Amino acid sequence: MRTSPRLLHRIAILVIAAFLLASCGSLKQLKKAKEHWKENDFEWLAGMDVKCRASDEGCNQLHLIKGDACYRLAKSDRDPLKNLECTAEHLAEGIRQTDKWRLDDIDLNQAQTYENLCESLRELQFMKKGKESEGITKRLRLTAGELLEREPGNPAAIYFLNNAMLVGLADCMNMPASCPGLCGELQEMLSDIEKARSTARGTRYEQNLEQLYRQVLAEHRLAGCL
Repeated sequence: MRTSPRLLHRIAILVIAAFLLASCGSLKQLKKAKEHWKENDFEWLAGMDVKCRASDEGCNQLHLIKGDACYRLAKSDRDPLKNLECTAEHLAEGIRQTDKWRLDDIDLNQAQTYENLCESLRELQFMKKGKESEGITKRLRLTAGELLEREPGNPAAIYFLNNAMLVGLADCMNMPASCPGLCGELQEMLSDIEKARSTARGTRYEQNLEQLYRQVLAEHRLAGCL
């Protein structure tokens, strides 16, 4: 049975109307979110329900705004686990949906958004246990690696990437004899961090990289590496 041209036309109109309605809804929600953003109403923003589709205009900003609000609450020690999980979910989705980082009315840029996501994952990996913790460490490594690809030499990316690598080597560091490549991996990390030291000078990651360098160096010595 063939579908009549008139029916196909009506279906097309309904699909377009549904698409426009969804986009209109996301823009309306975004406008309201930006009003709360200006008032620093992070509790409201963290609690808003973001159900838009990636194709809806403004959907990426809604995810970024909610993720950033959750991050601010977590760093203020307000329900850290819940808000870090919220950050990890919504900043990741916002990044995935964002092609251009010129966002009107909100002070969110690519590097800072990635850094906040990485910091959330770094903290979450220690709050979780077993396979869940391992999965978060892998996410941290991938996210930091993605930032490094987008911004070569970024000290935050190098810090978070090597932090994830060090955590991932925990089992090997407990039994160095079972991991013949351990010394080589630790040496590569030391070289990577060493190169980033000059770039990080004067930034918030200068001290973080110094501390991480000392940690890796200590593990390098404990493993009996020359």
